[in-house]
Amino acid sequence: MLCLMLLPVASTDASGSLASDIEQQLRAGMLRDGNEYLITIPAFASSLPSVYDSLKVEPLGDARPLGSCWVKVYLFKNNGIFQTANLNLQINLFQKVLVARESIKQGQDLTPELFDVARREVTSLADPPIVLPRELDGKSAARAMAVGRTLTQSFLRKQEIVKRGDLVSIEYSSGSIKITASGEAKESGCRGETIKVKNVSSSRIISAVIQDEKTVKINK
Repeated sequence: MLCLMLLPVASTDASGSLASDIEQQLRAGMLRDGNEYLITIPAFASSLPSVYDSLKVEPLGDARPLGSCWVKVYLFKNNGIFQTANLNLQINLFQKVLVARESIKQGQDLTPELFDVARREVTSLADPPIVLPRELDGKSAARAMAVGRTLTQSFLRKQEIVKRGDLVSIEYSSGSIKITASGEAKESGCRGETIKVKNVSSSRIISAVIQDEKTVKINK
């Protein structure tokens, strides 16, 4: 097996190395996104002709080539295709991602101080990793995270700025009329979400939309 690190450049002309030319085709097309890739080309490729004018690489299937994947290689000579081959490649993706510096509890507000930035292989992750600290703004943990775990989108949720049991101001307005009352949140929620709130004076349970940490508003 031959392993090559993929960095974005473009070339289609023959260089004398089939593996290098396959790499360049992938970098110039399917993998041209600025990320770091490690591609493993099977030894079978060395049995293909070493003399050709240019080549083209296409994925077999609609999915972006990543992990264990198949591609079709076209070899050109004298302005025509003179050989094709299907190759099973292994393409691994590496990124600098946020990794938990300490154990994180479900519902805990997320801040950059809770994470380190580390280079990790993310080929097999089921959902996209978080790569920028600013992606944590206004987010909390959807579930618990262990130390060293790579942070991905599924771990994020909007911060619950109102917690069950919090005292809030209930607002209602209609035209020039504005009414306020004291309330108790019966549910936790994020900004813009509708929660159940108890009117302290009447003990009536109503639905209201969270405006900020201390205010909910009754829609007309």
